[in-house]
Amino acid sequence: MDGYFSESANAGRSPLALVFSDSIHGERAAVAAVEAVGGRVAASLSIGEAAGRLRDQVTLDAILIDLTDDGGATLDHVLDRVDIISARERVPAIVSLSPDLIDTVAARLAAPSVTLLCQPDSAELTAALSCAMIERTAMVQDISPDLDGVRLRRLADEVTRIARALANLSGTPANARGNDLSSLLQAEVSDQRSVFVVEPATLSPADLPDPAAIRAMLRLRRLRDNFFDPSLFADPAWDMLLDLMAARLEGDQVAVSSLCIAAAVPPTTALRWIKAMSDHGLFEREADPTDGRRIFIRLSDRAANGMARYLAATKRIGGVMV
Repeated sequence: MDGYFSESANAGRSPLALVFSDSIHGERAAVAAVEAVGGRVAASLSIGEAAGRLRDQVTLDAILIDLTDDGGATLDHVLDRVDIISARERVPAIVSLSPDLIDTVAARLAAPSVTLLCQPDSAELTAALSCAMIERTAMVQDISPDLDGVRLRRLADEVTRIARALANLSGTPANARGNDLSSLLQAEVSDQRSVFVVEPATLSPADLPDPAAIRAMLRLRRLRDNFFDPSLFADPAWDMLLDLMAARLEGDQVAVSSLCIAAAVPPTTALRWIKAMSDHGLFEREADPTDGRRIFIRLSDRAANGMARYLAATKRIGGVMV
């Protein structure tokens, strides 16, 4: 691992990372992860010192942030700065956080190069940084994307499959925007305030599923966990699609932390799926008009239309879907 990064970084140098933390333990873990992938720590500072260093740092390959407490306006300012840098420069940012900070952090970080990890162990943190650095090196040096981690490729393939299925169910022609699947399904994910649309426009009221029935499906899915190892049936994408569809029909809004719970997988896994589903245009971010430190996640119209048609079809044929 060390050899690869030492040889492949820009101008033959090791990747340079900034580490910011609000705890000694988090700082040590982040520094160890950087060193494990053959990188160098440009500085390891507190959250209060982060904004100034981010402004002054010229060369940078990664940002690692470890958070255990809510730093209020100071933290908001740092996260906003990180999001701008990550989006503009494609600098990977790895943020380790406690469960109670999921909504606060997710509300301010939307750049594609940001990865959120919920209380990761050292292996998870190192693996996330390794994958991020491989992707950045491939982008900067125009190296084949085959360097991406196997786990990331599998996730992307699975989300693409789901997106294709929902696009077909919603009646979107395969050639509507060209033959490139990504051009059909990718959507720019941005914070927005809009009227909550309960009913997909192309379906009649009779075709709409019953939200109570969807909630029952979710309860049945969780019931399996009492009799089998939950990992055997882990399907976070489908659990989140069902939860968001029920919320849409009920006129409710779903925070990121709530959606992580609905996914019935570890928070880091749920956050990874939320990001992937958003990147593929299935989920959309919506600003909370009453709380600038929180966002909601909702189904895109295409995804909602596909879900409604699928659920209506299972009802017509008398099928039972869990």
